Amino acid sequence: KKVTKSTYKEDRMVNRDEVFKRIESVADMVWRGDIDITESQTLYDAGFDSLDIVELVMGTEEEFGVVISDEEADKFETFKDIVDWVVEEMT
Repeated sequence: KKVTKSTYKEDRMVNRDEVFKRIESVADMVWRGDIDITESQTLYDAGFDSLDIVELVMGTEEEFGVVISDEEADKFETFKDIVDWVVEEMT
């Protein structure tokens, strides 16, 4: 199968719900247990401190094979912010 730009982009298309589930899985690893989160919840309200957020960003980078700049990471206030960034980056 010849890979063209359009098929490559289709292969990279991600489902928003799937992105959230994968980020939730990363959050579970950072939290070292099951954590019940929602997209609208702030990272701090979920109990994440600044070190946890760094680990969450690093885990997200590893999970999705992306690089998140410090400037972008500093803008993440909610789990939705992370999901939005990943979806935008992957499409």
